[in-house]
Amino acid sequence: MRTTLTMIVVLTLAKAMCLAAGETPQPPFTPPGPNIALHKPYTLEPAPNYGDCSFDEKRALLTDGEYTKGYFWVQKTTVGWVHKQPIVVTIDLGQIEPIAGLSFNTAAGVAGVVWPASLQIMVSDDGKQW
Repeated sequence: MRTTLTMIVVLTLAKAMCLAAGETPQPPFTPPGPNIALHKPYTLEPAPNYGDCSFDEKRALLTDGEYTKGYFWVQKTTVGWVHKQPIVVTIDLGQIEPIAGLSFNTAAGVAGVVWPASLQIMVSDDGKQW
């Protein structure tokens, strides 16, 4: 399952890079099923530290189902980090769920903002073995 999830993330980033380069936008994404992470709790390590974004103290922004448009790094609807790595986002689904895909939304290419060097997606049934 990990290989499939990683592949979906890579394809999402490749599409985002094309859009940033001026390619024709694709039709809106249609998810393969319900958003099983909608309004689920999550942790962020380290805590966001980029002041033009939100610090997301209530841990609600990343699973609210809304996509931010425009320059992400200056909007309170996003979270951001500067000079921190790695960034670990852990979403607790609350129960074992079948996963049909994963969506990751980011921006880069302007004002010195760069793409993530890598993304690793891991799943666990018990929070101990990944």
